Amino acid sequence: MREISNLRQDDMATLTGLSQSFLSMLESGDRKLTNIDKVVMLLDGLDVPVELTGPMLRNLAEVRCVQHAPPQLLPA
Repeated sequence: MREISNLRQDDMATLTGLSQSFLSMLESGDRKLTNIDKVVMLLDGLDVPVELTGPMLRNLAEVRCVQHAPPQLLPA
């Protein structure tokens, strides 16, 4: 995805909040993305639609805000 978008690892790090070195290790296969917090950071940073990931892999703070939002502020 990064190469298709012509992004550098530093660009991806800025978008996702993950370190460039961690992203490098992911790409080389030296590390696996198993930490749920890092999965969420990656998905949120890349603006992956919730329809593609399901609500369980999204930012919990964002979900909590929506759950406690007044009804008039929620999408129809």
